[in-house]
Amino acid sequence: KPATGIKTTLGLGSDFDTAESAVIEKLDPGEERSITIDLLIPEDGHQIVKAIAGNDRFSRDNQKEKIVLARKKLQVLIVGAKSEIDANRDNTFFLYHALRSGSSDSSNSGIEVKVASGRGATPDTLDETDIVFMVDPMLAGSDSVSDGFMEKLENWVSVGNTLVYFAGANYAAVSDSNMKNAGKFLPTANPTPNLVPSTIATENFPPVGWFNRFRSAPLNLINQSEFRKRVTFETSKDYQTSALGYFSDNQPLAEMKQLRSGFITLLPWVPDLSYSDLPLRPSFVPFIQTLLSRILDTLNDAKNPSISREISLRLQPQDLLGSEKYKWVSPTGTALAASMEKSVDEVVFRGEFYTPDAGIWRLETTPPSNSKTNTKNLIAVQASNEEGAELNPLQESEIDEILGKNVSHQNNTGDGSITGSTGELTNLLLYLLLLFFVFEMFFAWWCGKPL
Repeated sequence: KPATGIKTTLGLGSDFDTAESAVIEKLDPGEERSITIDLLIPEDGHQIVKAIAGNDRFSRDNQKEKIVLARKKLQVLIVGAKSEIDANRDNTFFLYHALRSGSSDSSNSGIEVKVASGRGATPDTLDETDIVFMVDPMLAGSDSVSDGFMEKLENWVSVGNTLVYFAGANYAAVSDSNMKNAGKFLPTANPTPNLVPSTIATENFPPVGWFNRFRSAPLNLINQSEFRKRVTFETSKDYQTSALGYFSDNQPLAEMKQLRSGFITLLPWVPDLSYSDLPLRPSFVPFIQTLLSRILDTLNDAKNPSISREISLRLQPQDLLGSEKYKWVSPTGTALAASMEKSVDEVVFRGEFYTPDAGIWRLETTPPSNSKTNTKNLIAVQASNEEGAELNPLQESEIDEILGKNVSHQNNTGDGSITGSTGELTNLLLYLLLLFFVFEMFFAWWCGKPL
């Protein structure tokens, strides 16, 4: 049965009163959907943003937090060269206007785009730059990028920044041996001879991923554009490189390569009319804006600090599970360390995590090595995203519904805790079943005796 009218709210973790909302009209079972909500963040720096979706009975797993880096102005540098089809125009023309189109006249301060030729790109410009786009600049000759710029660019990316490289004839013309310092961190490429015009295979985009927004208009028309020219990177077997999309001939449309803490997005074509008619189509601006938003996500993930949170669970001493080895298991199944503090009246389990996931957390203990059963004892608890929050144990019906009907509830002390075991039958339960079976056989024999 599809869910309808799902209200999704996005706001600051410290001030959720200023949150913004959107409604998903319908969501089928198993379907995943991306929506866009604009949120004004009044202060610069790292901020905790919270999203809450839906209002079902398990509201605790409907929220998610993320740390974002808020900036008053995004500094973008484009390094390019002359167009191959028009010597009076730079090959950065269409990209420049597509990047700026996301800012209206009233909010033009949101992004600042600077354009430089290869020779005009100096190492100092990287100090005040958030994202670099390279649009097939000259790598050799009098107007090529300098050795100093390429050396600093490698270090700039490796510490957590992002480079987007549109590669074309200038890139492919320079071999790995004489690509100056670019050869240290950029793959070699070869021009594709006699290329049959190809299109973008939007049906190959995963439903959730970098380009999942292509499924909404006008990006659903992007497969109508033709690519007449491109290069081929020698990175298809590089385990550190992953394809972000494909052409109709199964060649990568874009690839991402990790360089230590940073990322390089490689595109084997140039956003100019000598390569494709895409820059003239309505889909081009949404394509670049989607690419930019994905890069910003990567940029935030790489540069954001880790903010730890503490959660705790209080139990009575009699509710312990009979083991000294405990671990937290997150809603995503990740096992994390659990510390235990004992006193006369209570036992407190604590855990320190980096922005813990909302959902159903479990406190588990594994059986001793000499045990004949692989039963895992557990305490299922309600997760919280509030700093220093204590977790509330779940009721038996909730555990059954979430973890499955195979849960055997061994102890229920009300508000204190709810413990149980999953999977295999315990030895005690097996003996009880055997005793019940013997009793039933005796009762059947007795009822069958003549009066």
